[in-house]
Amino acid sequence: LFAIYPYRLIDINDTNQKNLASTSLEHWLSLPKKHRGYSLTGASSMYSFLGDGENALKYLEDFLAKNDKPSGLYGEGGGPCFETPMSFATSLLEMLIQSDDGLIKIMPAIPPSWKEISFSKLGAEGAFLVDATRQKGKLQEVKIKSLKGHSCLLEVEEGDDYILISSLRGTIIPIIKSRNNKTFISFETKAGETFHLTRRNGVLSKNLMLDFKEGVYYRGLKKTQ
Repeated sequence: LFAIYPYRLIDINDTNQKNLASTSLEHWLSLPKKHRGYSLTGASSMYSFLGDGENALKYLEDFLAKNDKPSGLYGEGGGPCFETPMSFATSLLEMLIQSDDGLIKIMPAIPPSWKEISFSKLGAEGAFLVDATRQKGKLQEVKIKSLKGHSCLLEVEEGDDYILISSLRGTIIPIIKSRNNKTFISFETKAGETFHLTRRNGVLSKNLMLDFKEGVYYRGLKKTQ
């Protein structure tokens, strides 16, 4: 299972390797006697790596239903646990963005029920900060800020209607390829340059981002506690 996650040694574009990984994961999950909270968050990350957003969400929901507490600290297996809620946060992020070996995957494991999604300033390998928005069940825009000027390769949902605009150079004609129901967009960047990827005739109906103020939100607790 380590070859699936966290090492990501499986080539999921190879049908045989992907089937082997899926079979191994299903077999492990069929033996729940010694599973703990971390087993559920680990299963979610494995399914995210395989591109299965529905199961990635299912195992996070199972963790919340069985183990989670407002403080993030709970007990299982004879001792206290705090690392698993941190793993939960990682697993959730891996549904939204993954980056390995120079490839940045935008929303690679989204369940069909998630129609409206936004995230902002998530870091990716290659020194990039990434924003993305999905509305009405479709990826609408991606913003990439290049901090060091490295080459950028994005994996996004399939489509031939993407437009790329640079903050320094205007409209860019990237290299675009399609494979396995995904679109791959590659382009060169300069340090400090920001890129805006949108869909032709795309619609952004509302701003989904919420401002977060330090010290105001207490997860699971009232503000006065």
